[in-house]
Amino acid sequence: EQYANAAITAGVTNCEIDVASIMSVTGESALTGVYKAFEANGEVLDPERTEVAQDELQITNEIAQENEGQENFDSNVLDQTMLEIKQELANQKQKNGALSQEDIQNIVNEIIQKYKLNEILTEENINAIIEFAKKYANTSAIDSQDVLNQLNSLAKSFSKNFGDLLKQAQDSGLLDRIIQWFKDLFNL
Repeated sequence: EQYANAAITAGVTNCEIDVASIMSVTGESALTGVYKAFEANGEVLDPERTEVAQDELQITNEIAQENEGQENFDSNVLDQTMLEIKQELANQKQKNGALSQEDIQNIVNEIIQKYKLNEILTEENINAIIEFAKKYANTSAIDSQDVLNQLNSLAKSFSKNFGDLLKQAQDSGLLDRIIQWFKDLFNL
């Protein structure tokens, strides 16, 4: 989802991306490979959008790596946050015609708070996301109905995958054990 999210920013649509490596890598080169494959097949991608997409992937990877291992951090939630930020930026721009720097900052902060990432991420992490959002808001991606449709489709995929994980947790009894742990904790 992280790669698909950034690829949508770059202008790649209706594409399934599988990323694999024999060694640990950050993944920016994998996304560059996707761009090259599209260009080799005659698709022209906007260089400004691909640069912003690379920034998106780099920021997301850095934040995920920096917060890996923290008890309440889930990189899937970060991916969902980035997706929703882009959706809301596009929705607000369609509705109001323009976005101020304050609008962008408010949108980012509201969505980060919605997912309680403000309790986990550093101020530097949040500022990096805000700077990305400002760059994204100045690309043609924000005005593209096709991009918004792709983002909405990816959001449904996120939702379905989360629902599948929740069902697995319920079926395995994990959810019941977590609930019981909280009950025991409160009884102490």
